[in-house]
Amino acid sequence: MNYILYLLFVTVLPVLIGCLTVSDGDGKPYTVISRWCAGFVSMLALTYIPAAACIFFHRSLTDLIVVLTLVYAAAGAAGAVKLVKNRENPVKSFFTMIRTGNLFELLAFVLPAIHAAVTFFMMHVDDDDVAYVGAVTTSVDTNTLMKYDAVNGRLITDFAVNEMDRLTASPQFAFYAYVSKVFSIRPAVLCHTFFPPVLTMLFFAAFLLVGRELYPEDRKKSGLFSVFAFLISISSYFSVYTAGTFILVRSWQGKAQIVGLILPLIFVLAMRVIRRGASLPVDTLYGFVLLGAASLLTSMGAVLACLELGVLFVVASFMRKDRMILVRMLPAYILPAVMLIIYFVVL
Repeated sequence: MNYILYLLFVTVLPVLIGCLTVSDGDGKPYTVISRWCAGFVSMLALTYIPAAACIFFHRSLTDLIVVLTLVYAAAGAAGAVKLVKNRENPVKSFFTMIRTGNLFELLAFVLPAIHAAVTFFMMHVDDDDVAYVGAVTTSVDTNTLMKYDAVNGRLITDFAVNEMDRLTASPQFAFYAYVSKVFSIRPAVLCHTFFPPVLTMLFFAAFLLVGRELYPEDRKKSGLFSVFAFLISISSYFSVYTAGTFILVRSWQGKAQIVGLILPLIFVLAMRVIRRGASLPVDTLYGFVLLGAASLLTSMGAVLACLELGVLFVVASFMRKDRMILVRMLPAYILPAVMLIIYFVVL
């Protein structure tokens, strides 16, 4: 039963939450996919402030679970209300997309699905897990958040030791700890077995959306773009530091999710604004959750995401000769600013 609930948590709930940032018109013909990606990053962004607050006010993991459950439930309910109000049927939309699909879109699904199965049945162990997955395990087993050093098990007196400051400023471990505890899945199993298939499909769904923005009138080319992105990725293991290696082998780490999900979706957002010729409040909200999710995942990745968003929206402002396109996106930098304050001032 826990596994079924987990499956609903990573599929249905993100689609509902994604309705708040992606309209039916902006997402077509991949409305459900677009909302799934947007909803997942929204869940990450919604985790940041509760996680940071619980860490600095020395609250337990149980307290974080209560707060996040209420936050996720409220966001999902708001998305469901929007669906009902707009008389949208996501199930019908999904099957319409399938029915009208083409061979390249099918390949764009099948190829990542094969790798997703590989990530489920096989496992890659990475040295960074001693801190990252270790922090999740420590939180779950002690019902605390960043009280004990995940590397040596001692009480934390200096966050700079063993780079606990990086985990505190970007507390992705808190999200994993929430999922692990709520669905009774051990942290290592969650990070190495249950999340990688989901993340693999999310990554290449994001690339499909990039293809859709590059070729808005040709679904075959959109699918082909995602297929080539996959082929390039599986040819990337000439170094452990390539983007392809991260998204295929180390997907549970924040750096991989920056490369495979956040950066492509920022490009999708910018292209959407350029095509529309104006920036709407929902675009600001989407930018806010993208940079908020990046802040939760990794501090260095968040800086890269901020730079990409800034550059693309400067370009968009010049292309459309409207400086307000850039100005309206400035609130998206609130959570990265909080992260930098935590990292450089508080810790």
